[in-house]
Amino acid sequence: MIKYSNILFLVFIIGIIIISCKKDDELPVSNPYDDVIYSAKDSASIDTLSENELPSIHKEIFHPKCALPGCHDGSFEPDFTTVLSSYSSLVYHPIIKNDVAESYTYRVVPNSSATSVLYARISNCCFVNTNDRMPQSSIGVALPDSDIARIKAWIDTGAKDLSGVIASEPDNEPVFQYLYAIKDEGFPAVYDTRVLSVDSNREGGSFFGPMTLDTNMSVVLLSEITDDKTALKNLVNGTLLFSYDLNDFSNPIKTVTSAYLDIPDGFWYNTFTTTGLLSDTSIYMRYYINDGAHTDDTEYPANYTPDYFKSHWSFVINAGSDN
Repeated sequence: MIKYSNILFLVFIIGIIIISCKKDDELPVSNPYDDVIYSAKDSASIDTLSENELPSIHKEIFHPKCALPGCHDGSFEPDFTTVLSSYSSLVYHPIIKNDVAESYTYRVVPNSSATSVLYARISNCCFVNTNDRMPQSSIGVALPDSDIARIKAWIDTGAKDLSGVIASEPDNEPVFQYLYAIKDEGFPAVYDTRVLSVDSNREGGSFFGPMTLDTNMSVVLLSEITDDKTALKNLVNGTLLFSYDLNDFSNPIKTVTSAYLDIPDGFWYNTFTTTGLLSDTSIYMRYYINDGAHTDDTEYPANYTPDYFKSHWSFVINAGSDN
């Protein structure tokens, strides 16, 4: 005789199987962006466009061959889900992966397929690694020559947007890459000193924790900065501000002017002391600099920057320490 508890167990297992089958049936079997509607918002006359214009290229190449599930369907840039997302994530869009020689700056440069990383990725079998040609679903296998030629023609005739306009190269604000701080014992002549910005010297041993500094300590803070047009040494208004308030630097407790170390691959740095600053209190920093092309100085972290990055740009002085 089958025990009552065994019957309940069998009913439970059967129920799970039925639910699992139902969930499998409800799972999408294709990319949710398979059917892009080419409405007037994208192009009112897509059927009459040249085969070398973006809407046609998107409809016949980018979307069916690149916007595959888990690929460029919004999961990774470039985003080929729509014509507009394709354009905005390609033309004058900074690249993520470069070749060994760092030959490229943008994914698509209007009128120049030779300097467009998109063209390199679809036409070169070995961009960085052997057989890393795109599309990745067929690594090392090129798109048909006709497809590559159409994309090249679109780029070399201006990579025009939906209105037939050729974009101008942007002049972006400086970008802050990372913060690095050391104990000052005669910088720059002496630079191999105690590193203060490492995780082990931050509260909680976390990358986003405040640095722990000593009273009367002299500190050198370096921030790697990049700019797409202006040489680093030609940046202006480099300033480091300090505040006890996370988001209010209108009345800074300390202001330090940046200096530029003019060496190959030079960098900007600031030297300051912790003397006179409150102990056991979070002290936040903001860096300002200008590339000469923008009215306002670039600020980092900004008020809209996530708080954990603001914490990364902060420190706490240990009361009673003196190094």
